Amino acid sequence: IKYWEIGNEVCLDNSSGEEAKMTAEEYAEVYKEFATAMKSVDPTIKIGIWSSWSADWLKVMLDKALAHIDFIIIHAYYAPEGYAHYQNRPFRETGALKYLYEANTLIENLPSPHRERIKIAVTEFGAREFSGKLWPERNDLGHALVNFDMQGHMLLLDRVDFSAFWNTRWFGDDDFACATFTEKDNALTAIGKGLSLWGTYLQK
Repeated sequence: IKYWEIGNEVCLDNSSGEEAKMTAEEYAEVYKEFATAMKSVDPTIKIGIWSSWSADWLKVMLDKALAHIDFIIIHAYYAPEGYAHYQNRPFRETGALKYLYEANTLIENLPSPHRERIKIAVTEFGAREFSGKLWPERNDLGHALVNFDMQGHMLLLDRVDFSAFWNTRWFGDDDFACATFTEKDNALTAIGKGLSLWGTYLQK
């Protein structure tokens, strides 16, 4: 295994409701400790840092752990108030893509050689409004179009080395229809069909 992430969404509370947030400064110190120990065993591995959904958080990471960072991890969930919200706003200024473009700009402003070597991995992305009230959770054409558009934006950024729709199939819970790429028989959903167009017809 060559690619590692130290922690996942470490800025969030834990599921029991107890306060379990880490500050950006705390996470940077833990990250450096883990990264140093891991690379002492295998210096060829690549280690990614969680960016949170905040340019301010990421600035702390880049300030305190820059030499230890190989890639920045983004979770890009577009959660609009509805499909009309998507139609009426510049996409790169809306939801999680805003943070993706902010991360890209922060890397561009780094000194060499960090500017050239640090990449972005979008390890989760999807189009959904998490309450399910303003934009109901359905695997329909509207969600498929927004996911397709999100993937297109990520393909345009040279620093995005990897993106993964969340997820292949969500088991046994219809409330997560927007997080499903395939049906139970592995047939593509509307979202799956839209994203598969990139793999089938992408021109380089």
